[in-house]
Amino acid sequence: MSSPSHDTVQRLLEAAGQVFAERGFAEATVRDICERAGANVAAINYHFRDKVGLYQAVFRHAATCGDAASMPLSTSGTPEHRLRVWTAAFLNDLVAKERAGWPGRLMAREMADPSPLLIEFIERGARPRFEALLDILATARPELPLYHVRRCAASVIGQVIFYHHGKPFIERLDPANVLTEDRVAMIAKHITAFSLAGLAAVQATPETSA
Repeated sequence: MSSPSHDTVQRLLEAAGQVFAERGFAEATVRDICERAGANVAAINYHFRDKVGLYQAVFRHAATCGDAASMPLSTSGTPEHRLRVWTAAFLNDLVAKERAGWPGRLMAREMADPSPLLIEFIERGARPRFEALLDILATARPELPLYHVRRCAASVIGQVIFYHHGKPFIERLDPANVLTEDRVAMIAKHITAFSLAGLAAVQATPETSA
């Protein structure tokens, strides 16, 4: 059985997540959050120190939502297999965040209007995932210079993120390609095949070449 204090913290986190996702950190107010949570304004100071502390707690929860199985760092298997697993894990994280509600919206807002906490999210989650992708692509094309591999990695990430950030457009333009849990494997397979074909077509030209 949870304590009243624990219940208050959970209500505040949920309410704050919704308000921060709707309005962003700067526009969200402690009073609005507490009214939505049915809590006293003093509860913010007691449990989180201030608005910044509350946002830190909310942001960290949102950043880790769905990440339990997100970082496949295995070096075993073919580059194709590893890339498909990596892509499916990334897609599953996006689905999990969207299913959770405000965590997905908050992370999307953070990308568009970053707070000082974005660097924490990058170092804890995004950078390890990016480094894993670089290793996969470099293994597939060991002769390519690193700058080519990094550009190819950006292209892979762009494909994955489009299925989430571009969902409103996809729903109207091509509903059969909307990212859902049951389509993750199919989309991951497509992104893998498309990306490896593109990687194979990249010429190992000097960075200064047109």
